[in-house]
Amino acid sequence: LLVKNNADLFVENEHRETPCDCAEKQHHKELALSLESQMVFSQDAGAQEIEAEYAALDRRE
Repeated sequence: LLVKNNADLFVENEHRETPCDCAEKQHHKELALSLESQMVFSQDAGAQEIEAEYAALDRRE
């Protein structure tokens, strides 16, 4: 329901977990995969920021 109403998929809770992280943690595998797919193919500005963070982490390794 939240996704259908364009909820922010990149919002984090106090533990820095996204909705996808929470779904995976609670063993909701199909939901987690669906959310992850939507995040990967998102044109949201938040997606670009997260991609930049991951790229920075990769450069440190």
